Amino acid sequence: MVVVGAGPAGLAAALAAADLGAQVALVDAGQALGGQIYRQPATAGAVRLPSVGPKLPERLRRAVGHPRIEYLPGTMVWQAIKTSGVANEFGLWLVSAGAKGGGAGPDRVVARAVVVATGANEIVLPFPGWELPGVTSAGAAQALLKGQGVVAGRRVLVAGSGPLLWPAAAGLAE
Repeated sequence: MVVVGAGPAGLAAALAAADLGAQVALVDAGQALGGQIYRQPATAGAVRLPSVGPKLPERLRRAVGHPRIEYLPGTMVWQAIKTSGVANEFGLWLVSAGAKGGGAGPDRVVARAVVVATGANEIVLPFPGWELPGVTSAGAAQALLKGQGVVAGRRVLVAGSGPLLWPAAAGLAE
């Protein structure tokens, strides 16, 4: 089985499948487990070593070192197609961030099941002044804080609607 995305949903899917006996390849473009919700600092770990920061819930930490989960950080799915002539089989081509021009081509894996848990993106609607210096979205402010330890400013106003404003405001206040 291949799980694309190592955020909360991808980790939960990988653990559920592995606990039932499946061999799982956990693919993620990021360099550390957790996705956007549990984003780890940029210095959390080496490219091929799973890193787990303090914010990752204990129930998801079991993915690190699980005997049936192979974690592939810094890796993207380049193409996924149903294998012709074989029922319930998919071919996925993976590209690692370490593979630069002139290197080996993408790796191909075959899976009988694929879970796509790539998360969500923040939708920012333009508003008057949104392009001014110092104005940023809640998601960008939270990404800076979690990934780089940088606060968006000395004084911050969090405004708008939606469930992600509360965690962003709490993190900035902390």
